[in-house]
Amino acid sequence: MLNFFKKIIFFLWFLLDRNLPFKRGKHKISLLLTSLFGSAIYKVGSIKMALNPHEFFWRNLMANKLTDKDVENAIRSNLSPDDIFLDIGANIGYFSLIAAVDLKARVFAFE
Repeated sequence: MLNFFKKIIFFLWFLLDRNLPFKRGKHKISLLLTSLFGSAIYKVGSIKMALNPHEFFWRNLMANKLTDKDVENAIRSNLSPDDIFLDIGANIGYFSLIAAVDLKARVFAFE
């Protein structure tokens, strides 16, 4: 139930964020929401991730808008179980999770 409440709060923030006429202060509001509510669990594709509204890439994952669908398709088509997957500059590790959870590869991720 708490996760559902967090998702509603974050969704309302997304709507406001896109429609507010000012730019300054939005980052601080995102930080405040993150400090108050932490993260919510979202299902992105077949993977569950704890995400918060602070970073732009995370917001896209929350809305299930993947910006690098071509990269994901390349990983899925070229990686086999027990392959080794190096994710250099992993950020939050979305592609690493695809390789490890969905494709059962051995993953080494570095940020």
